[in-house]
Amino acid sequence: MINNYDHKKLIKTALCTSPLIAVMAVAPIAIVEPFKTSFILAAIAGFTLVVLFMWAVNWGLFYLVETYSYQEGTNNLQYVFSYLLTFMFVFIAESYFDPNGLEMNTFLTDPGWAIIFSLNTIILIIQNLYIAREKKAIVELENSRLKLKNAEAVNLQLKQQIHPHFLFNSLTTLKTLIKKKPRTATNYVVWLSRFLRSSLSSTNKNTIKLSKELNLCINYLEMQKIRFQSSLEYQLNIPDEVRDSGFVPPFSIQLLLENAIKHNYMSRESPLSIEIWHEEGGIHVQNNSNERKISEPSSGMGLDNLAERYQILSGDEVVIEPNVDQFLVRIKVLKKEQSVNPPVEHKTLTDQ
Repeated sequence: MINNYDHKKLIKTALCTSPLIAVMAVAPIAIVEPFKTSFILAAIAGFTLVVLFMWAVNWGLFYLVETYSYQEGTNNLQYVFSYLLTFMFVFIAESYFDPNGLEMNTFLTDPGWAIIFSLNTIILIIQNLYIAREKKAIVELENSRLKLKNAEAVNLQLKQQIHPHFLFNSLTTLKTLIKKKPRTATNYVVWLSRFLRSSLSSTNKNTIKLSKELNLCINYLEMQKIRFQSSLEYQLNIPDEVRDSGFVPPFSIQLLLENAIKHNYMSRESPLSIEIWHEEGGIHVQNNSNERKISEPSSGMGLDNLAERYQILSGDEVVIEPNVDQFLVRIKVLKKEQSVNPPVEHKTLTDQ
């Protein structure tokens, strides 16, 4: 656990707070008994070194407790030893500068030990606040990683559920085409092989290039056009620079197209029209609404899973705008590619 903390940030905190704590310690003495500026500056410098030493002692005690403590409640030993070491430090310092300080009565009446104890308390408070924030950040980071793994597992499960049903429909369509339209069947096999090749190459990433996702979608739509003929229409209007530079989760746009075909009735007189375009950093997928009374089988988890993947990958929302005549979904074009298990740096919540 100790290795998860940002040691550089802790050192920076110690260096920044030590002079401030030293000023707090010297200020009351300077007010009661005015001294020369040089003496006050020397006192501040001396207290700064003392505070830095106390920071090192307290962080060392925390390291020992975190590393070698195996029982609950032993963390309190850190505070006990912290004040014992502080007491010993003040006693030794007092005896070095003032031999009379060896007498316990004289030592206890000296305000120096009370000041040092107060400084130690301030250091412990700051250290505990830092540790609490770091632990919270680590827990949130681990929760995000678990959510991402869970989303990947759900996504894989969806693929395993969807692909057999998709292949069954494809083979059924191919069987019909071979009997009635052999040449069309050949074209259908070409589009099917391209789709399967693209889908297999997209399973090891959390995001893929937008151009690859769109190629997958074109293969899918061309297959569906062979199946539904003039009952299905689509328009694709996305600039080349966006295709080449943007990223999206795999099967994200294809999922929206599949949902549109699954849940809407289509015919030659009332075709299903799908439009895909880029606007304001997002991909818009819109279709005219003509909901089927009996839809094709669906897990009902596709959009929810897509929304969860976007939330984990980028924190963005999947915008859904249904109405009587149109159904619109907007997803954001991402700027970075992410692997299945991206390396996670040990950062605090504020650093991310």
